[in-house]
Amino acid sequence: MLAAYEKLCAENAGPQIVALLAESGFGKTRLVQEFYHQLSTHADLPGDAGYWPDSLGRHGDDLKINPDLGACNNAVPVPFLWWGIRMRDPGLRNQTVGSSAIVEALSILRPHLEPLYDARRRKDRLREGGTATANLALDFALGVIPYAGTATTLGKYAFEILSFVRDDMRDRRTRSLGDLGRDDRTRLADALISDFAELLGGDGERLPAILVIDDGQFSPADPDLADILDRLIDAAFEGNWPLMVVVTHWEAEWHVQADKTEPATVAYTILKQADRRSHADNDRAASRPDPEAAACTAQTG
Repeated sequence: MLAAYEKLCAENAGPQIVALLAESGFGKTRLVQEFYHQLSTHADLPGDAGYWPDSLGRHGDDLKINPDLGACNNAVPVPFLWWGIRMRDPGLRNQTVGSSAIVEALSILRPHLEPLYDARRRKDRLREGGTATANLALDFALGVIPYAGTATTLGKYAFEILSFVRDDMRDRRTRSLGDLGRDDRTRLADALISDFAELLGGDGERLPAILVIDDGQFSPADPDLADILDRLIDAAFEGNWPLMVVVTHWEAEWHVQADKTEPATVAYTILKQADRRSHADNDRAASRPDPEAAACTAQTG
């Protein structure tokens, strides 16, 4: 994972996808936690000097895949974006039927977008100079600045997902993508892709992002996540974003789900993407002139 991250941060490097396959209890999530610790203490400053806390820790028997929001230091820049999505085991008792992991995970993503948005606005104001004061006052009046209220799309860097979460918070009964309906599911995917494109694919300094999907073997019960993941990875390769996707998955279920198209699964999505990129690489290689063949042609011509 560290090698994949280093490659991710290299100039013009595209997305990286890592799948950790093993049966339950073999330490896949613990490896993800250690990967986070290495990033938070090396790609970020250690201790209170950095944005991210140094470790993820646990909640009861569960290993966390996201840091405590209160432990993040909004006073310093965000060196990379980390977002963990844990798939729910549909076989557990008292599990909400139709509950979607990605909808619930939006509340984790939003607070990290706010300081990124704020930093972009500060840079924008410095570039714009004297016109910024009037723009800033207008932003406060319209509720664009996240710390002053909710976000809208009126500001240059007002992220779409903030607006989506704001709307969803109006009705806490909305707990699944099925409840959202087809139009809202499309809007959610569009919002994620729009925001990641702004953060990862802009003209300025690009922000590395790590998306962790834990317990991907449970994705058949949440097929909308696989569909959104497919769209996000497509956009990442098209835009050459510094996006790293890390998936933990039981190995036996990976092989079972890899060939299933209905319902959509994380395993099928990842392997489909790998196959798609392999064909694209082969096509590019086939389109390149062969230096040896060209030399032979020149000698015999």
